[in-house]
Amino acid sequence: MSREGSEVYSWGQGVLGQLGHGDEKTQRQPRLVVAFLGFNVRQVSCGNQHTAILMENGEVFTFGRGNFGQLGQGASVTANVSTPALVSALQGKHVKQVACGWHHTCALIDNGQLYTWGSGEYGRLGHGDEVRQASPKLVESLQGKEVTFVAAGGFHSSVIIEGGNLLTWGGGYFGQLGHGDETDRKTPKMVKGVQQCIAHEVACGTHHTLMLTQSQEVWTWGSGEFGKLGIGDEEKHAEPIMITALQGVGVIHISTGGFHSAALTSEGVLYTWGGGDKGQLGHGDENSQNIPVVVEALRGKRVTRVSAGMHHTMALVDNSDVYSWGSGEYGRLGHDDEQMQTTPFLIEQLIGKGVREVSAGGFHSLALASGSGESAQGAGVGAPYRPTGKNQRIGFATSKDEDEDDDTRLKTANTGVTEDSGIADTESRAASRMSARPGAKGAMPTGKGVTGDDDDDQEDYKLKQALRESQMEVAELRKQIEILTDRSKLEQTRIETRLQASQEERNHLRKQLERLQEKQQADAALKAKLSTAQEEIAELRKKYERSRGDLKQRTVDVHMLQVRVAQLCGSELDGLTVSQLEELERMQAEALRRCGVAKYVRLRQEFQEKEEHMREDVEKMRREFEERMDKMKVEVQKIQEEKVHLMGLEQRLRQEFQTQVQAEQMSNEELRIRLETLQDGFVQLRSILRKEKQSRVESERHPMDDM
Repeated sequence: MSREGSEVYSWGQGVLGQLGHGDEKTQRQPRLVVAFLGFNVRQVSCGNQHTAILMENGEVFTFGRGNFGQLGQGASVTANVSTPALVSALQGKHVKQVACGWHHTCALIDNGQLYTWGSGEYGRLGHGDEVRQASPKLVESLQGKEVTFVAAGGFHSSVIIEGGNLLTWGGGYFGQLGHGDETDRKTPKMVKGVQQCIAHEVACGTHHTLMLTQSQEVWTWGSGEFGKLGIGDEEKHAEPIMITALQGVGVIHISTGGFHSAALTSEGVLYTWGGGDKGQLGHGDENSQNIPVVVEALRGKRVTRVSAGMHHTMALVDNSDVYSWGSGEYGRLGHDDEQMQTTPFLIEQLIGKGVREVSAGGFHSLALASGSGESAQGAGVGAPYRPTGKNQRIGFATSKDEDEDDDTRLKTANTGVTEDSGIADTESRAASRMSARPGAKGAMPTGKGVTGDDDDDQEDYKLKQALRESQMEVAELRKQIEILTDRSKLEQTRIETRLQASQEERNHLRKQLERLQEKQQADAALKAKLSTAQEEIAELRKKYERSRGDLKQRTVDVHMLQVRVAQLCGSELDGLTVSQLEELERMQAEALRRCGVAKYVRLRQEFQEKEEHMREDVEKMRREFEERMDKMKVEVQKIQEEKVHLMGLEQRLRQEFQTQVQAEQMSNEELRIRLETLQDGFVQLRSILRKEKQSRVESERHPMDDM
């Protein structure tokens, strides 16, 4: 696909160089990245605080935060980069897609191979370890599988391979990998819960995942906090679940942000759901939604693309207009302010630019436009510089006009003086240029004492030069204060984000504790049942003992009867009459009746059977109880360890934040003292100039008075 040049616009937080303008300034309106003028750009991708640009020729440029190696510039370049730099390790490999996560980056080659680099924590790079990679490295476990699509999230990654199967890896603490558990995976693993589907697109959020199938079904899994899964609850789900509210609406595109999600239909209708505390859902309020809801403000406009960032959202419509809403901090919405917008708001600076793609990052935004002749004329931009030496970063030539504009902004907009003092400074610069040549035309009339006036002019020139230098130093100090303020905001935002993630983990632990309490209640019921069974066994044992006593007594009676019968039979049997024999038979029958042998045998059998059954039940309940107790001990130990870890993490974060605040307060105090000193010097210089001028005027009047 060939295009006659492209235009890349960026805005929002720039303190880490993620806007690509060669500085660390925050931009509240879209600003043209002059480095890419005249070149064909294929794709733009925003990470949390870094950016990747894919060219039509398959080259990749990165800029922004680089301390985790996410820029792919090699081990020698892990600092922030504010000018687009070529990822030289990918030269010769035609990249067809890039994806930026929080602290890592993925690049898909046209032959189906995948390269990843950046932070390896939780195994998000897929190399089988957690080692940080400062240069692109091939994901070897995907060899033999042709990758067709890649997505990078906060702490995990995902790909679609030929045939439509989905694989995920990285952090799985919230179930965002979809494997039915919370285990981290350091190499790609197939998601069996959607193996029956043909995946078309996948989107990875901070702690959740969305998947779009060829049949236009949307599946989701991971953390459900704020309802970002769209299934009507806020529970965590470690296995894929279909979003029934989106069935039949014809979804063709999905996007995930930090705490919210979005889906776009073939009719151009936009749905959003999840956290809405910053207005990022676009529903006119700050409420969260646990099911997809149509963005009513965009009805009647055919939306073609959507991109969800950390706390803001952007939508591109069919006439190339761009709308943004959500948190306006750092100017990430592009409306020349930092106001929060709860409904879509048109970015006026991009009207008529022919925007064809948008990308929302953590705290900044990008737009890719087709480019126009008017915008590119007179730009004077040279070709991108290719590094020729080791450790050398790429740079770009800029136009003379833009350099002059930057100088003007530095000298005037950032001077920190009032309008009157700015005019006075302009007049002093003009006067200094005139007085620099004592004999120049238009200089002050000299009359007598030309040499003395020249000395005065020279002295005035020196004083004005010192004044200008003081003003420049004041401007530089103000610029440093502005940079420190931006960095303070960045650090505060980073800590707030980590605290929010910590709070999400706390909520997860709280739910685990609730489930543990439910298990404890079930175990208590099992204990009560076990106690009842033991009481029944004790009662049966008592019955058994009574039966044995009765049996012994009856045995004695039978024995005595047998002795008596033997005596009768031995001594008087021959002399017994018929009546005596009948009496003997009656006594035997009575003995048999009293013995109750048959009843005793039956009772004993029943007792033995019941006792055996009860023993089996008790043994089974004992085993279940022991297994549950073992599991509960393991879970309690795990929860205690996680609680200690979270408390330590929170304590460290607070200490870091307090240390940063104290350091910035000290730095700001030093800058304030220097600024006040320079301002005092500035006032003194102006006073000296005023007195010198007054004395000159008086000295010039004396000759006239003498005449």
